[in-house]
Amino acid sequence: AGNVMFPYDVTPPSCSKENEYGPTVMSNEYHGQASTFTDVFQAASFDHAMAQVGIKSSCSLMLCYPPPGCDMALSAVSAHMANDGKIIFHIGEWQGLTGNSAFEKLLTQNFHCNEKDIFALPPWGTDATYLTIWKRNNVRGEENEEHFRSQAFGFCSFPKCDHKAVRRCRFARCVQYCSKECFESHRHRRNAILALHMIELPSCLDFEYEDDDHFLHLRGCHPTFENAGHGQKSKKRRKK
Repeated sequence: AGNVMFPYDVTPPSCSKENEYGPTVMSNEYHGQASTFTDVFQAASFDHAMAQVGIKSSCSLMLCYPPPGCDMALSAVSAHMANDGKIIFHIGEWQGLTGNSAFEKLLTQNFHCNEKDIFALPPWGTDATYLTIWKRNNVRGEENEEHFRSQAFGFCSFPKCDHKAVRRCRFARCVQYCSKECFESHRHRRNAILALHMIELPSCLDFEYEDDDHFLHLRGCHPTFENAGHGQKSKKRRKK
């Protein structure tokens, strides 16, 4: 049998709320009143959602673009752990436009994500968007080198490289690299991607790989990936 999903949002699009004047259609902060592809139920919190459908510990938690700069994802993971949850699916941009650092810290301290469980998704705008599957550690704080390297940063944008990215472009976040060598090799393709997003530089200028105003260093990246370049042997990456 297939899995059954129960989508919840604090304010689903086209959700109505009763007030003294009768029902009022509320607007979702990100999606307005756009129609949804499936029924999305209203819940004020993760505990509220759990109580409505009688969620068991065998259920998984899926976080789809949890809002940035707030504790929504952190609260959901904390409640999932308190309910003895074992698996979390995360859809969004790691260390970027989804969740916050406290959520990422809690997740990496108590769950692990293997490289085979990282899947590139079509970007929303210029996001570095991935689906990652996290499994709870058997022992509190368990981690090893493979898990440490396999956080949801994604891969180098240079097609001939198989390494994880360590720096992400701040202007078009779907562009990211493992080394300056790959950054230089990807110049012409990078300019085409930037032009597609209406980001154009004068011909005499270019982004600087080491400039933190141009490229964000991805926290938690293993140091052996930095400056490795595409000439080094590495595991075959999962293609987009």
